[in-house]
Amino acid sequence: MPERLPRFAPATSFLWTITLSLILTACGGSGSSGGASPVANEPSAAIAAQVDEIRPADESESVGVFVELNDGAPVAAATVSDTDGRRAWLQQRFISDLSTAASAPLAGVSTTRCSSADLQSRLERAQRPVSGSTVRIELTSCELDLLPRLSIVRGVHADRPLTTQAASDATALHQAIVQSFDGQTAWPALSGQPLEGGSRVIAVLDTGVEDRHPALAGTKVLPGACFSTAANGGTGFCPNGTSIDTTSSTAGRSCVDRFANRSAALSAGCGHGTSMAAVAAMDYRQVAADRGGVARSASILPVQVFNADSRGAISASSGDLLAAIEWVTEQARLRRTSGQAPIAALNLSLGAGAYSAACDTDYLGGLFRNAFDRLRAQGVVPVVAAGNSGTMGAVAFPACVSNALPVAAARLNYSGLASYSNFSSRVKVVAIGGDTVGAYRAPVPCSTSSATDCWAATMGTSPATAMVSGAVAALHALQSAPNAAQVQAALTTNLAASDSRARSLTVAGITVPALRLTPSAELLAGAGTTASGGVASGSTASGNGTSSGAGTSSGSGTGTGSGSSEGVDTITKRSTRICVYWWTNYSGLGSCAIARLDADDSPIVYSYLGPVRSVTIRDADTNQPVAGRVRVTLYASFRTRSDVSITQDTPAIAGGPFNSLVRSIQVSPLSQ
Repeated sequence: MPERLPRFAPATSFLWTITLSLILTACGGSGSSGGASPVANEPSAAIAAQVDEIRPADESESVGVFVELNDGAPVAAATVSDTDGRRAWLQQRFISDLSTAASAPLAGVSTTRCSSADLQSRLERAQRPVSGSTVRIELTSCELDLLPRLSIVRGVHADRPLTTQAASDATALHQAIVQSFDGQTAWPALSGQPLEGGSRVIAVLDTGVEDRHPALAGTKVLPGACFSTAANGGTGFCPNGTSIDTTSSTAGRSCVDRFANRSAALSAGCGHGTSMAAVAAMDYRQVAADRGGVARSASILPVQVFNADSRGAISASSGDLLAAIEWVTEQARLRRTSGQAPIAALNLSLGAGAYSAACDTDYLGGLFRNAFDRLRAQGVVPVVAAGNSGTMGAVAFPACVSNALPVAAARLNYSGLASYSNFSSRVKVVAIGGDTVGAYRAPVPCSTSSATDCWAATMGTSPATAMVSGAVAALHALQSAPNAAQVQAALTTNLAASDSRARSLTVAGITVPALRLTPSAELLAGAGTTASGGVASGSTASGNGTSSGAGTSSGSGTGTGSGSSEGVDTITKRSTRICVYWWTNYSGLGSCAIARLDADDSPIVYSYLGPVRSVTIRDADTNQPVAGRVRVTLYASFRTRSDVSITQDTPAIAGGPFNSLVRSIQVSPLSQ
């Protein structure tokens, strides 16, 4: 599932957060919306039930929702007959109807108006996706109660907080890059053309990118964008206090610049996007000739999609993410039609929840499926992290969307599936993500603005996904007429039986190809799939590290100095796996995260949305129940009010600790 939020491992690492989405099934609407009145004769009981599931515990709080609109409603203008025009009309009509309903009391709803001072600004900022007849907006409890009586409303669905998918610790990145090609050589030439993604672009939707890092400097990072909606006293990360910025020169820059304290920003996870961009496409040849990302000649289009809540925990709204995907799709179209370097891959090293089957029938899943269809039509492959919950038979959202390319994580040298990685038959390819006995370093922003060349340890399905995104760009560059389906087929075809350089992993009886870019490139180029002189499976050592000229990681999540070794870090903290479940007896949808905390560490707060009725606390390495190591607190309020929380530090609880929706989870260290 996710990767990191405030601090789950050494302070330099990226954390996973426990985050789960509330799944609501779209129900029937409450009538047509063509008449003069926006209010239905009777409120919809189905929509009222959905509202009750989503309602914030605190009336002063708001909640992000997707409001599904009634496509059967007759439009007022006869000229609006095309699909896009009809969708836009419905979205505008809903905004108008809600504004009208909130300005005067409705019978059976309230004796007072829903007179939030900022409602009009929230209505103005409401997102209107092109992927479906829906509006994404933040609403208070009072405003939610208006929806069952609006005839244009067909359903109400909770937004999903998505988190990064990286954990932490380290060994040399270059060895993982070599393993991702053919096990012995990185960036080989194919028919005289270097396999390094030249003239291709990778869109990284994440926490933004530090374009001042020397591994990403120069023209590597293009001008980007920001989609970041603040709510409930939280902070958006777009420049100038806006929720959308597609024009400012700093719009796509790392959210480390949006915190008052850079160390706190790094601890929260704001270095994540920089690391993902680096793994996919960094170029560090001015220091070491062999130092680079998978597609070291490709460019990065950074899109910042995260925000911080009032506690400093960061997550990405599904609404912001959907808006960002649609923006990238339009950029891909403009680049294609104008002859600019095309966008090859969309990197989504983030996720939430655990889904055992394709989630297209879920309302949000359907919206993302439509968005990915439009993206693929422009030649762009959506590469998505499977998630870090360690769940067999399930992947996170949006990796569960049927037309995504889900990526699971392997240990170094492809010696097996990483212990934290989700895995199911939906996974299309496995790439190196590292594990608790060895991961690798990647560039991050520094804790001081005066420094630029800092590195930190990382592992997870996040960096594995970034490797695959780099591979997509490298293959894309081999085609004169880019074809997303052909590129994906070349990466996901199992060549292990016919090529000694190719690899595959078999997990729970399911065999999935491992990322080996050179054989895939030869397949795509028609150069054949047999290899002479290729290394045997597993014959390349993962390495003890090489000199990179980069800094060593420090307790603040950054590094300083020069010429330091990139060897394996010593792991000194004990890992604890916390799993929460929707139902009693540890059943239903589950979500897990690994916390690495010592007694002197600060608590970690994670964004979450869903019921919790079972909890387990286990040692991450032995899987044995443990007590007295950490305390888990569940909150019904976004603001972590103690009067709506429940705390436990026992190894397991099987029955109903919380009957209402959980909004956040805090993990605190206990005396060791």
